[in-house]
Amino acid sequence: MAKIEAERLPDLHIPRAGHHTFLLDGEITVFGGHTSGYVLTPTAEYFSDGEWHQMQMVYSHDNGIAVTLDADNVLLAGGHEKNLGIGQSYEVEMYHPATHSFKGFGCLEQKRVMAKGALLDSGRVVISGNWYADDDIEMYDVKSRRFSHVKDVSTDRSFVHILRISGDDAIIFSTNDKKGKPQTDVIVDCLKGESFSAPILNEWAIGSFPHHCTDGFIGDEAKGQYAYLMAGVNDEGRLGIIEVRDTIFSLLPTSTPIPTKGLSGEIITYHPSVVVDRRSCRGYVFGTCQDHRVYILAIDYQKRPSPLTLYYTDPQDEICHKSGSNAILTADGNLFICGGIVDSNFTPLASAWLFHLSTDESLVPAKGKNLYWWSAAALLLTIFIGYVIYHRRSRSTAVSPNTESAPITAADITDSRITTADIIDNSKLPTTHEVREESHNSDLLTSICQLMEEQKLYLNSELKLTDISEHLCVHRNQVSDCINTQAGCTFAQFVANYRIEHAKRLLSEHSNKKLSAVWAESGFATERSFLRTFKNVTGMTPSEWRSQHT
Repeated sequence: MAKIEAERLPDLHIPRAGHHTFLLDGEITVFGGHTSGYVLTPTAEYFSDGEWHQMQMVYSHDNGIAVTLDADNVLLAGGHEKNLGIGQSYEVEMYHPATHSFKGFGCLEQKRVMAKGALLDSGRVVISGNWYADDDIEMYDVKSRRFSHVKDVSTDRSFVHILRISGDDAIIFSTNDKKGKPQTDVIVDCLKGESFSAPILNEWAIGSFPHHCTDGFIGDEAKGQYAYLMAGVNDEGRLGIIEVRDTIFSLLPTSTPIPTKGLSGEIITYHPSVVVDRRSCRGYVFGTCQDHRVYILAIDYQKRPSPLTLYYTDPQDEICHKSGSNAILTADGNLFICGGIVDSNFTPLASAWLFHLSTDESLVPAKGKNLYWWSAAALLLTIFIGYVIYHRRSRSTAVSPNTESAPITAADITDSRITTADIIDNSKLPTTHEVREESHNSDLLTSICQLMEEQKLYLNSELKLTDISEHLCVHRNQVSDCINTQAGCTFAQFVANYRIEHAKRLLSEHSNKKLSAVWAESGFATERSFLRTFKNVTGMTPSEWRSQHT
């Protein structure tokens, strides 16, 4: 545990909840929601020069959709139609941060509230979710400025989550039905593929608080890696961190159990959503307690198991909100949150808080000192490699002065008595990894393929990156990077291809074998996953493929 400073900023002009908060063009900006008396408020505010500046919106968008587009423009749509959180609306407008202006245009394909949107590489926005009303998947085209239906959903949902799994594909899911009640069997819809089940979501209810779909992103779009951290709560009230990679959901292992009690022994109420700082490779979960302290759980997500730090503040004069708003990271890496509710939607808060994560001395072990040691490690490693190169050249010249000296290889480093593990923490090898990656990725991929083919690891439905890395005695990041760069796909796609090839052999060699046996014997966890993946890879259903190849 470590103490941090909580700074109370000037209050908002209007108390509000059900609003959206963004960092746009360097300014904290708050949109819509409802205010005191559970009354819609068609206003927005931005923080500049130490004070809040109020703006008039076209509509209110209480619990509506908010998606950042190019140039920090924000698409705002839907929300409650009336006061008291009643009904849904069609209303759409665009916010332009450069001019602090709003412009209403068009309307949604259907009325929506408690919905979400996600921007795709094509410039289109996929939208889904609804509250006490039917749902579907629709698309907003930025060029034509039109909304249109694209696909039905497997089940109606509210408090939806939309996560991109490629540049132009996304998964849509929620642990709440359209009335906000827990779903008994959570089904995940794909924008371009078939639906599938995610059993882990039956145990861990993903947060229903306002959030933005990119808040928990921990992947690398340039490499085609799409991964997220999400927070869930189980029936016992415990918090769990869910990692989503492509279409695979898993519980993130942590070095210690997630703390449930604060300094005074009272229960910490966590907001089940994760805000990620990709610069420090940390995810943050905001929490409050009856002792009026704020608790922020920090997860160092690149390490496995992931170390945890629980930051806390002094008791505050006013307890921070429990729901109805989303936390954001500032440009300095601090956590900001404003408004929300404590007891009732009729009495939202106007308070605004900044939690100093980036400057507090307690963070030095997590950031500053790590940076120091990484820098020192990189320097030592550079000196060591230079030392090896120099002595190899010296030996080469002494033996055969007319021949060129051989280039340095990974063996020159790993065969030495001084290993990289002696120089830096082996949980991540940034400099050594770059040296080895250049010359050994091809060999590593050969080893991975050989391991998969000889031991048929892909038949294990719970196969993980760590299983491969442990077999080959290399770091899991090396395996992931190798597959991404050499095979041109993600780990999940790489394994799926092996499973599909195995399934095709079973289909062609055993024409009477039931599909239920085929997918189970090919390493798939569910029939839905098998059918969806088979169609994506082959362009046909298993039955269609079998009819053409037997």
